[in-house]
Amino acid sequence: MKKELENRGYRVYVIIDWAREIIRREKEKGDKGILPWTNRILFEYLVVKYHLDEYKQLLKSSPKYDIVLEDGGGFAAKAYCEVDGVDLPRNYSDLLKYKELVDLVLLMDVPRKYFTDSERWEDRDYALKIHKAIERVHREIFDDKVVKIRYTEDPKEKIHRALEEVLKVIEKKKWVLQGNHSTSV
Repeated sequence: MKKELENRGYRVYVIIDWAREIIRREKEKGDKGILPWTNRILFEYLVVKYHLDEYKQLLKSSPKYDIVLEDGGGFAAKAYCEVDGVDLPRNYSDLLKYKELVDLVLLMDVPRKYFTDSERWEDRDYALKIHKAIERVHREIFDDKVVKIRYTEDPKEKIHRALEEVLKVIEKKKWVLQGNHSTSV
């Protein structure tokens, strides 16, 4: 999707899915790794730390981006901690300072067929609880910037649906930046 938007001339920044990346890195360490199923609080601390670093770099970036996309990221730490009944990491409140950088949060609908992989370890019931909590937390933080993409098994259709939503936001953002502050915004 990012490539398609860039082909259309838009400067797009997609926040990295640090949770998956950290799981990959930590699993390479073996039993000394910090993983969500062994130490949720420390794992979420790392997720938030990496996101904080990324947002700080994003602020310094030039040229600026037409749209910044998020798909859960560090803000999801709150949902995971709530579902697991543990305290949020200390650095979570720092993350909230950067929420205005995000133009759109894309959340995919729950797939009909659930699967696990090397980073997605949860069973379906736990995954459904997390998914609901992630959506609720993101709506609390980002309100109308959250867009839920209807489920489809067709990867091209999934990208097409997400692309439509992103283009709507880009057009709305251009409208506002051009000073057109009418009720259609």
